[in-house]
Amino acid sequence: MIREREILNSYGFTEDLFHECKREGFFCARVIGVHHSDYELASRFGIISAKLPGRWRREKNPIHFPAVGDWVLFEKKSDRFLIQEILSRRNILKRKKRHWVYPKPIAANLDGVIFVQAFGQDINFRRLQRVFTLLLAQNLPVYFIFNKQDLVSEKEINEIQSQMDALGIDTNKYVLFTSTKTGKGIDKFADILLPKKTYTLIGSSGVGKSSLVNSLFKKEIYNTRETMKTGKGKHTTTSRKLILLPNKALLIDTPGTRDFSIEEYIEEMGDEAFPLIHKYAQQCKFRDCMHRSEPGCAVREAVEREEIERAVYDDYLHFIQYATKNSPKQKR
Repeated sequence: MIREREILNSYGFTEDLFHECKREGFFCARVIGVHHSDYELASRFGIISAKLPGRWRREKNPIHFPAVGDWVLFEKKSDRFLIQEILSRRNILKRKKRHWVYPKPIAANLDGVIFVQAFGQDINFRRLQRVFTLLLAQNLPVYFIFNKQDLVSEKEINEIQSQMDALGIDTNKYVLFTSTKTGKGIDKFADILLPKKTYTLIGSSGVGKSSLVNSLFKKEIYNTRETMKTGKGKHTTTSRKLILLPNKALLIDTPGTRDFSIEEYIEEMGDEAFPLIHKYAQQCKFRDCMHRSEPGCAVREAVEREEIERAVYDDYLHFIQYATKNSPKQKR
């Protein structure tokens, strides 16, 4: 029992999970890797490989399958380990593509998200706003890393800071500039990762996620590849895996991830996804004001007075349009 708790504690076990784990004949574990139909678990038996029982074949929605970071109950049958249940999730990150019927899970039970963008590639600030919005809905702190800063001048870095400030993001707290070639910013990156807390690295292929992980270990644990001449990155990480860092923090590295499922959160978020919009929206004449052309709209008036930046307002309208267009209710 002592060994079991030591292993589980090192992978982020908390006391609120204890009552869910007390099931006779079952053992608790954390999913630290997913490889097709095999699940890698951190358990009282050490690191083991487990599978799902046959009843799971009827399930179509990938969100209902175990994801990296999930806590699960499993049982030992002869020489096999079978996952029987997923314990309560604190949160789940998902990605969605147009040709998929359901979103697919990225990682579960997170304490923070690190979104990596690389200099030398196009930086889409509207996309960063959408990422910020999604994570706000999950009550997750998000840190934006702009990697490969050795490729740009100080002036370009200052311009990025100004753009992020315009999104309402505290650049002193949540924005980092790093270079794995020079080592600049790596110590600050390590400082935001707290022991026994779980984070995930997300971003497009080629932004240097694997190199950043190598820098935390001060040695190469992942092979890295150069970015292709097209400017697109090559996939270095091909599957999601939860790794234990030298400072005891937990990090989930992921393959290149571009799209997130944000439409499901629009109703619960409303204006709160954009703090300045939300502030002025309280003063609108109509409670259901969409801040487009309604009379007595305090948001549009604030835009005209330049108290809300036009770019932030445009991002808000773009987000509302995107979310409404993709809302499940609109598709019925």
